[in-house]
Amino acid sequence: MANDGKPKLTALKLVMPGNGWEQELFVPTDFVRSIILPAVEHEIGHIVAAAHFGAVIFGIGLGFIPERSADGMFFQAIYGWEECPVETQCVVMAAGPAADLLYRGRIDDGGAKGDLDDIEALSGVRSLEPHLSQATELLSGYRSEIAWVAERLRAGLTDGQWKRMVRLPNGRMVALFIDEAKLRECP
Repeated sequence: MANDGKPKLTALKLVMPGNGWEQELFVPTDFVRSIILPAVEHEIGHIVAAAHFGAVIFGIGLGFIPERSADGMFFQAIYGWEECPVETQCVVMAAGPAADLLYRGRIDDGGAKGDLDDIEALSGVRSLEPHLSQATELLSGYRSEIAWVAERLRAGLTDGQWKRMVRLPNGRMVALFIDEAKLRECP
C-alpha cells in the first residue's frame, strides 16, 4: 500500500498464449496512469449503453491494434451486434463522451475522437448530437451500476495480478479486466 492507503500502481502484467508457448507482456505504469485509468468511466459508458440495447457483451479490456493508435494499444469496451439500427449504435458511441461529462465534468477530446470517427462512419455526420443528449439521459439512469463496475474495473487494473489474454471472434488478442460474467453480477 502507498502512504495514502491506495494500492501502489504497477505495470499491467499480461500473458499472451501462442501455439504451445506463452509470452509475458508488460504495459508501463505511466500508460496505465495517464491513458487507462482516466478512461474507466468512458468505457463503462459504452458497455452500459451497449448492454441496455441488447448487444453481445465481452467486457472491457486492453489489446493491441497498431493500425488505430499511435501507441499500438487499445483500452475499450468490447461488444457487438448481429444487427442494430445506426441510431442505436451512434447513441452507444456517444455514451463514452456522455460518461466523461457525467463523471469528469467535460468531454475528453482525445477519447471522443474515435467515437466521432465511428459516428461519422455510421451516420455520415461528424457530430455527437443528438446522440450525446440521448446517451447522457440513458446513463443517468445507471449511476449505481456504473459506480459498481468502475470499482471492480479499477481493482482489476491495479491488483498486480497476471491477466491472460484471450482471442476475440475478430481475431484480436485482449486481456479482459472485467468480463461479461463479472458484469452480470452487477446488482
